[in-house]
Amino acid sequence: MNKFTPAPWKIKKIKSFDKTLVYIQINDNNSKGIAFAGVYKRINKNNYKMEWDEEAEANARLIASAPEMLACLEDIKDFLQSHGYDTRLVKQIIKKANMK
Repeated sequence: MNKFTPAPWKIKKIKSFDKTLVYIQINDNNSKGIAFAGVYKRINKNNYKMEWDEEAEANARLIASAPEMLACLEDIKDFLQSHGYDTRLVKQIIKKANMK
């Protein structure tokens, strides 16, 4: 059983003062936002910024699609296993995602 909130996770952009921020909104079954993950970009060794740019948005989209990708990977693992393929790498990735 996964401990994370099931999909969908959504990308949101908001205006804050003079900046556009990008974050991931994670909803519960009642569509209430229960978690928000800001996407920060490293601008130098000691500083980060939470400001929209193409890289920040691409990273947010990748993170937001994680629940669906994990479910797909679990289906692929089952299919590959049933056809005799080596699934060690797939199992390692699933284990990493589930922290088991």
